[in-house]
Amino acid sequence: MFGVRICLLVCLVVGATSIASAEDYVLPTGVTVLTEEQILNQIIGNTLVFGYEHHFHYLEPPTGDQKNGRFEGKSGILSPYGGSWEVKENLMCLKHDTPHMVRYDKCITIVLDGDIATWYKTSGHPWYNSHPPIKLISGNPKNL
Repeated sequence: MFGVRICLLVCLVVGATSIASAEDYVLPTGVTVLTEEQILNQIIGNTLVFGYEHHFHYLEPPTGDQKNGRFEGKSGILSPYGGSWEVKENLMCLKHDTPHMVRYDKCITIVLDGDIATWYKTSGHPWYNSHPPIKLISGNPKNL
């Protein structure tokens, strides 16, 4: 019975990663976050490089006028993985398919400065403030 409760709690928490509305987020101050249209036109269809080129996410373009799609990823320490992305207003949400990656599910706002992307949490603080910047590269050069 205890195991069922834990499973239910995990399912509720994982299910809670569905896209929220922008009102649930504290927008960062002093920067301009990307709009829905900018995320779809500048981020989606390209690859995000995390750290020192050890971790990659390719955000596949949607089919038609959809505001959601798939992403594929790989890193030096994790096996290839994938998941889905969804954009609504100025939020981009990522939800991983594989259980060991679920802890990285998130909804974020994005600031883009040239080819450097900064992700912001619901609190309005940078997501990766102690890590190297996230670099945006055109297309899918890693064939993910």
